[in-house]
Amino acid sequence: MTGKTKKNGEIKLSNKNVEFILKTLKNKPCLSNLKETSPEYFLLNYIQFETLTRLLLKYADSNLKPSSPIRMDSVTKAFNTFNLSISDQKLDILLNSKLNKVGSRSAKNLRNALVHAWSESARHEVESRSSILNKAIFEVINSIKELVNLSSESKKTEA
Repeated sequence: MTGKTKKNGEIKLSNKNVEFILKTLKNKPCLSNLKETSPEYFLLNYIQFETLTRLLLKYADSNLKPSSPIRMDSVTKAFNTFNLSISDQKLDILLNSKLNKVGSRSAKNLRNALVHAWSESARHEVESRSSILNKAIFEVINSIKELVNLSSESKKTEA
């Protein structure tokens, strides 16, 4: 499930890649009954972000194992490969594992604290920082949607 390499090193998504990401995007979590500030809302959105990011990581590097950790440097490289312009600041908010101090933890560290320990301090932090966290998550998800829609449109014009 890898993309096809172009001459300039940029990777173009294959039809299968586009179809799979579109399918994943359509299978988004049901959030209608959740408050936007709730840890559950955050977790469901983070899971979608992580799933889509893992797909792009895999498409950018076919040697990557599915269980490989999501590291900021790998994500930056993969996003650059697909011309996704996500700011370093947003990636820090999402993935910087060094941001582990209560009140400024990365989304990844908060996800870990919630999933592995259902930490009370993490729940409160997600509630208080939900706007910043969700905005960063949605920026990536929307950029991937845009990438897939553009790829899908170019496939239609090529046919």
